[in-house]
Amino acid sequence: MKNLRFDFICANPPLLPIPFNLNYPFVGDGGTDGLSIFRQIMNYGIPHLSKNGKIVTLGLSGGSEVGPDIYCLAEQLQMKYQMKFILTILSRVEITPRSLWIQYMADTINMYSLGENTVSCNEVFESYQNEDISFVYSYTLSAINNKCYGRDFTVIECDDKSQPLTQWWIS
Repeated sequence: MKNLRFDFICANPPLLPIPFNLNYPFVGDGGTDGLSIFRQIMNYGIPHLSKNGKIVTLGLSGGSEVGPDIYCLAEQLQMKYQMKFILTILSRVEITPRSLWIQYMADTINMYSLGENTVSCNEVFESYQNEDISFVYSYTLSAINNKCYGRDFTVIECDDKSQPLTQWWIS
């Protein structure tokens, strides 16, 4: 595949930010920050893009009040490859002891581990705290191989932080 070039790569990789110490038995484990497979796709895919080729990804990223981990990683990739990057933050969910995210994670672990590895919501929450993840962000990221020079990195925030949940649809 060394000489192959692609005009378009679209990826929806395993994307859930799962703290290292949680034994998540279901599909979707994207590593602690949710970006482990994303890194591989970008680092392998970008060198195989044709001129004006694009990579479009959809994912979830851990992060903090300041922003998602995907932001820093996308900035690094943009500087490394000198391409146009467009990061769209679709929504964010705060991680609290009683948040639906924590309840869903605990339920999924308990349901799919078939009783071999049960966890409480408190254990799941503490795992996220230990990894400094206080928010989970949904995003899309487009990388366009138009060989810009310098910084060509755009961030679009679609979520309304005054609302508890933003509805969105990607087609």
